[in-house]
Amino acid sequence: MKKLMNNKYLYSVIAILILILYFAPLYWMFVSGFKPPQDLFEYPPKLIPTNITFEPLQRVFAAGVLRYLRNSFIIAGSSMIFTMIVASFGAYAIARLKARWANWILLFFLVAQMLPPVLMATPLFIIFYNMGLTNTYLAVILANSTLAVPFAVIMLRTVFLQVPKDLEEAAMIDGCTRFQTVIKITFPVAKSGMVVVSVFSFIFAFGDFIYALSMMNQEHMQPATVGLYNFMGSQAIQWNSVMSFASLTALPLIIIFIVLQKRIVQGLSAGAFK
Repeated sequence: MKKLMNNKYLYSVIAILILILYFAPLYWMFVSGFKPPQDLFEYPPKLIPTNITFEPLQRVFAAGVLRYLRNSFIIAGSSMIFTMIVASFGAYAIARLKARWANWILLFFLVAQMLPPVLMATPLFIIFYNMGLTNTYLAVILANSTLAVPFAVIMLRTVFLQVPKDLEEAAMIDGCTRFQTVIKITFPVAKSGMVVVSVFSFIFAFGDFIYALSMMNQEHMQPATVGLYNFMGSQAIQWNSVMSFASLTALPLIIIFIVLQKRIVQGLSAGAFK
């Protein structure tokens, strides 16, 4: 019993240290956005700022951070919707089909998931340029989906495998078609896992930089990741303003995780990533 308690305390200490290591950069980023330039590099550093200034935030808002965030939400939200529509039905088909070629499709998605975005940026740009889609939201949305869809299919296949087939068979006996069964039975039962995949698909698109920079050269359509890049290059780097811009970019994702925390935990505990 004593040994068990010692292990419990040891695990708690390790968990606290990991949390500190993870959140320390985020905390430093947020507080640095309220410091004057001369306080950023002082030694020893102050964990709690004493000379608080809002000038960095004013410069960030003047640079159009809200416009960049709006573009990020448009791109990430549309990419998430498109990814979930395509991946949900694709993953369900792979989960229910017993054909040998279904495993080959899954292998294809695994390989596609391993390809880095920078490798796909040039061929996708050539394709979209020839189609006249460059400098449009659609190009970036489709480009982000090339990575999000394989990830979502792999994860959702596991989720749908855990949905009892008896429920689907009972619904079809009652007169439902296969499509109605998937929409009314399978998806609601698997909603916890689908929420988790949706959140990660949104994050993938929200944090994209390569595709947005490659497909768009019109500043008023670029997302926050590219906006931060433009902001750093438009003037002599003022790190407190850069930290403010980065904080406002990260804030929506933090809010999403806080709001959907229970859903995400339910999805993970339900086996979405087993």
